[in-house]
Amino acid sequence: SEHGARLAIDAEPDALTHALKAQPAIVKVNADEAAAFLGSPVATEAEAAAAAREIRARMAFPDATAIVTRGVEGALVCRAADEVLRARLYERGPYPVGSGDAFLAGLVTALDRAEGLEAALRLALGAAAANAERPGAGRLDAIRAIELARRAIIELVD
Repeated sequence: SEHGARLAIDAEPDALTHALKAQPAIVKVNADEAAAFLGSPVATEAEAAAAAREIRARMAFPDATAIVTRGVEGALVCRAADEVLRARLYERGPYPVGSGDAFLAGLVTALDRAEGLEAALRLALGAAAANAERPGAGRLDAIRAIELARRAIIELVD
């Protein structure tokens, strides 16, 4: 922003169009939101990777990061024009409501501590998975989130 704050956006497709004008450093959308925003299907991993690249291409912030989450399938992350990371955590909780918000909270918490993108993605996945283990959105256990984060797999998509 004009005040030097870094913005992270998780918005509905209509709001995202306006939010991009604020030059966010991070945009996180789920696959359905990405599909609605781009007007193309985002059902497969390849489509999610392409969506992350396209959203990243529309971001004006230097070193912007676009993230498309896919529920239990993890997330595809574009941090440079052609580089896409796959972030996965093989944990399945019965209470997924609020896990997208927990993902973003974990991500910005780690980034605020200057831990770097990969560590931030691990904590994001850990927070989302920990959230899904307990009924009620946002009632995750922070220690459990950190424990789960250690099991996350972050790899470059070819």
